[in-house]
Amino acid sequence: LGMQAVGEGTAVEKMIIKQYESLPDKTSGFALRLLAALCLKYLQDGQLKQAEQTAKLILSHAKPQNLGVLSGWANYVLGMVYYHWNDLKTARLYFDDLAKIRERAHLTTARHGLIGLAYVCQATGQSAKAWEVLDLLSRFDLERTGRVSEPTLSAQAYLLLSGGKLAEAERWAADFSAPIHVNLFVLFELPHLTQVRILLAGNNKDNALRALTLLDELLSLTEKYHNVRRKIDVLALTAYALDIVGQTQASLKVLQQATQLAYPGGFIQTFVSLGPRMRRLLQELPQRNGVAQFAQGILLAFEEQQENGHISVLVNNQSKTGSPQPPVAAVSDWVEHLTPREMQVLTLLREPLGIKEIAVKLRMSYATAKRHTINIYDKLGVGSRWEAVTKAEALVILTPRP
Repeated sequence: LGMQAVGEGTAVEKMIIKQYESLPDKTSGFALRLLAALCLKYLQDGQLKQAEQTAKLILSHAKPQNLGVLSGWANYVLGMVYYHWNDLKTARLYFDDLAKIRERAHLTTARHGLIGLAYVCQATGQSAKAWEVLDLLSRFDLERTGRVSEPTLSAQAYLLLSGGKLAEAERWAADFSAPIHVNLFVLFELPHLTQVRILLAGNNKDNALRALTLLDELLSLTEKYHNVRRKIDVLALTAYALDIVGQTQASLKVLQQATQLAYPGGFIQTFVSLGPRMRRLLQELPQRNGVAQFAQGILLAFEEQQENGHISVLVNNQSKTGSPQPPVAAVSDWVEHLTPREMQVLTLLREPLGIKEIAVKLRMSYATAKRHTINIYDKLGVGSRWEAVTKAEALVILTPRP
């Protein structure tokens, strides 16, 4: 995982496969643990088909040997894969099997497998069952660690949100302030993404700007640690948030990037869970190449969701906020404080580019680009790139986009 996180995913794959193939007994616990590590690598890289094939191989050997930890990991990975493919029925089968062996499984897989099971139940309209699963998880947490874990509390907030109890979900989001740890990216439930979903659910522009600040930090980490699976989540939510604040063209660019990353692995649930606003944005994407066909496949999943009575997480997302009208402002005082180089950086900040990409485009070091960004925030009196862009457009430092 360390090698994968620094961009050596191909080397990791070759290394593990070479060691696995050298073993005389490919059904031993050690051999299957090698494959489990490979599964996690595939998940992080967004290679869902490879993750599925490898996890099924693990399960075919671990289950007959009654290896609880390895069976748990295999069921966990398979549940995640089918959940991302929006095959909720199959995902539930694997999460159910994991729930049955939770006492013999690794604590992490048991906990997040139960969360996955609750999410599947909620998405298929079985809210009461979803809460039963989380009640079971709360007791499980207390028995194993003496406290209810943060992922469990986050999952409870997720169910409140998707059940229409936004005010109750917001109470959890307001209190949650844990720092982001890259180790969490491997897991099913990432509380920071649930916090973002809650911020976006009310279609409030100020909350969306707060969400964009958090998403910007998450995006930087997904890029730094080469985590494609989480980057897809972050980009999809960023596109959603940008549309709320009236940055629809920027939203579509980010969404295009998200679908390009999602296409090879076949990620669907990420988009479907975001409901009508995401459906509209997908319909507005340029209709070209295989990625556009994939987007059409996601739109079909929306139709199936509606036919099957499935629900989206963002229950209050039917309304569409219009583009904000820039107030009349004296711009000259602001413009004279921004250097030409800062103006170049500011212009690129409203594009779907990371700071590293901006640095490359402007032929400067990452540290220099970061320093310019900080100076821009300071001069505009804001705390994030999207607040800077919105304020710059409102003051007509940047030409407002339609």
